[in-house]
Amino acid sequence: MRVAIVDAGTNTTRLFVAEVENGVITAQLERISKVTRLGAGVDATGLLSPEALEREHRVLAEYKSRMDELAPDRRVAVMTSAVRDARNGQELADTVAARYGLEVQVLTGSQEARLTYLGATDDLPAGDHRTVLVADIGGGSTEMVVGHGHELDFHVSTQAGVVRQADRHISQDPPTASELDAVAADARAIIARASRPQSAPGSSSRSAWRAPRRSWPPSCSGSTPTTPSACTATR
Repeated sequence: MRVAIVDAGTNTTRLFVAEVENGVITAQLERISKVTRLGAGVDATGLLSPEALEREHRVLAEYKSRMDELAPDRRVAVMTSAVRDARNGQELADTVAARYGLEVQVLTGSQEARLTYLGATDDLPAGDHRTVLVADIGGGSTEMVVGHGHELDFHVSTQAGVVRQADRHISQDPPTASELDAVAADARAIIARASRPQSAPGSSSRSAWRAPRRSWPPSCSGSTPTTPSACTATR
């Protein structure tokens, strides 16, 4: 099966097209990454701005043309921090599905963290049970995941991201030392809050919690719903 995956992130939008057999990638046909800064301003306004939406649609139109050339059997889009945080995020998701013929899923922070770990550990041998720490620094969020081998033990999705913190603290290019200090202090505070034990596991996509063993096997068939193609995208 030929699968096309669009990853619409807060800072970057990516296209990946591959041949997949039994959940394994057998050939990579296309890999493109373009900076759209879709989440610029979302932290302050709670909305995807018209300018950011224009940049996003311009890139998605290019990707659609490339997908049409490659004629995949499935076309899937995953959207992350900017879209799940913005009040008009679902509107964008609906528009993308209709305009570009994509199966769209807006990932929760928990799903994003789990898929991050799955992708990072996909090539580990079945008998490798070393403890692994995976950190995914994105535009709107940073996911940190700890597991052993293919099994996830702990994950957290935080509101620390390069676009979010830049919007909050940086006004100059290059940034001043005091602006960088403010970014660092903000990120430390966010991570410190996220690392505190939570009383209700899973009550928030931003919460840290310990996942039950074997709740997220490499088959991507865990208790949190997701799409098979989204799992494939991380491999």
